[in-house]
Amino acid sequence: NRNKTGVEYLSVEYFVHELIETVAFGGNMLLNVGPAADGTIPAIFWDRLLGIGDWLKVNGEAIYKTKPWKVAQNQTDVGAYYTTKGGTVYALVTKWPKDNRLILSAPMPTADTQVRVVGLDTDEGYLAWDYVASKEIGSEAGIVIEVPPLTPDVIPCRHAWAFAITGLSEAIRNEGKSVDYYGIINLMRME
Repeated sequence: NRNKTGVEYLSVEYFVHELIETVAFGGNMLLNVGPAADGTIPAIFWDRLLGIGDWLKVNGEAIYKTKPWKVAQNQTDVGAYYTTKGGTVYALVTKWPKDNRLILSAPMPTADTQVRVVGLDTDEGYLAWDYVASKEIGSEAGIVIEVPPLTPDVIPCRHAWAFAITGLSEAIRNEGKSVDYYGIINLMRME
């Protein structure tokens, strides 16, 4: 509509978050971009499409040809959504982690677990992580990923970030219970 201003349209960030949520729950996203009467695409639509494309250039491996993981979404504090492809689980987060510590409660790490930020080439390669088996004072239970402090010239993208995690246990952590791949619930000993 020619009478609308740019702020009246949904943002690139909104569309990226919607794409992440849709894919994590096994859906497909369709954007309807209608051309003007003369066949041109309005600039505001170009901006949104290019913004989504820029994000996908960095994080496409966490979206394309992926499937929903056993847990699609379980944490609203960091906006964590999960997809999987091959032996990799992707944690897509829509909020940058506080104090550069990302706490994910569902993945159960093993001694072979490795974590990296998709699109970021770090000197060290993989990120440091720890596992907190039970709630401690001031800490949630789960895998705690130490995210390097990133400046605007280093951060791989805007709006949301993907963490590739390999070497996870087949079990997932779910509110004090361990759910194996076949959905059998085994109570974990919580300390």
